[in-house]
Amino acid sequence: FPSDVSSPDTVQTIPRGWNSAAALNSTFWSLQHNVWGAAALCGAHLLLWLTLLGSSVAMAASGHLAVRSAPGAEIVGWSVIIISALFWIGKTVYMGKYGNALAWKSGRYLSIHAMVEAQKRAAATAYRVVALSLAALLVILFYVGIHS
Repeated sequence: FPSDVSSPDTVQTIPRGWNSAAALNSTFWSLQHNVWGAAALCGAHLLLWLTLLGSSVAMAASGHLAVRSAPGAEIVGWSVIIISALFWIGKTVYMGKYGNALAWKSGRYLSIHAMVEAQKRAAATAYRVVALSLAALLVILFYVGIHS
């Protein structure tokens, strides 16, 4: 018999359920858990939004938001936002649903219990990051609103 076969007494069941840390903090969570494809996609998506946000603030500060845009620019802009939102929804659902299995597969944890506890701590951090991000977004939207 192969030596790597576990007896039924030693098999650990990966908990099912939602992984908030993976869903809400996908880029950094993926990097920590060696999920490189998700890290690359989520990181590119994060950079896209940081670039859009930064350029919007820069345009508001310079007074260029009132300038008439090129024909078709609005369609392109809305298309980027819609495609990005659809990606975000899909990414969030996938990472939330499969986050526990991906975390266990990463090999970072010696037991299921240790993994679950680590994911709970990471989820608490993810909730704080989301709250701070939303607060910052509100400040930025207010800033853009008063400067346009």
